[in-house]
Amino acid sequence: MDSGAGANFTFETLTPLGRTAPGAAPTIVAISTSTDIEQVAWQAEDGSRRVWRQRWRRGQPRRLLPAALALAGADALRKVQLVLCDVGPGSFTGLRLGLATARALAWMAGASTRPVTSSALLGAAARAAGAKGSLRVLMPSRALHVYDAWLASDSLEAPPEVATVERPLTALLAGWDGPYLPAETTIVLCPELAHLAAPLREASGAAIVIAAPDAALLFGAAEASKNSMDWTGLVPHYVGISEAERAGGGPADHTGLPVERG
Repeated sequence: MDSGAGANFTFETLTPLGRTAPGAAPTIVAISTSTDIEQVAWQAEDGSRRVWRQRWRRGQPRRLLPAALALAGADALRKVQLVLCDVGPGSFTGLRLGLATARALAWMAGASTRPVTSSALLGAAARAAGAKGSLRVLMPSRALHVYDAWLASDSLEAPPEVATVERPLTALLAGWDGPYLPAETTIVLCPELAHLAAPLREASGAAIVIAAPDAALLFGAAEASKNSMDWTGLVPHYVGISEAERAGGGPADHTGLPVERG
């Protein structure tokens, strides 16, 4: 592909793997669209990695496939060996387009796939920023609600968390003095919830880390998991409803994607 093919894209050069000889590294595409930052990352046969990012705004075209083509080239994409994908919870439209793109690439190339939850991806970003202990990851849901996940380990295998539920913010804040926050827990907030850092720190006394999903961290799933699946295995991550929601007549579970409610 000529050098002008990616003229409209911003590339970030990442550190080569350095652990494999040229020609021995698996070719990998990694996609993250659970937030308004859509990302595509590419690992070439020589172990080098590049990532494209764009902040999506309503009315803008989604550019995942053009970005993948600009990063890797059509010939390399036809031979990709592994497709990694952020499966949410998160943006309703973003996740569906990201999953559709990942499934199409995996089907076209006959590649293996590995799903990674957005909570695990945020947890990996928090660990990279120095977070210690167990992690409680909060992500935005519908109005006055958040997705609340406990990370049981550093693994990027999906799902590594003890539980992910949708909670009303009022119920969440009321529960900090209960059994929900063991010692040495770090609360991880995505940037959209940064305004909650001060009240959560005051209510819980816990350390707060603000972290954003990073498609480059998805490459860790290639090392963390040996469990591959075909393209049909890429589906949205299911999220439980809080007890308060269930008592209010809500469904027992849903996909963790925002829905319009009357």
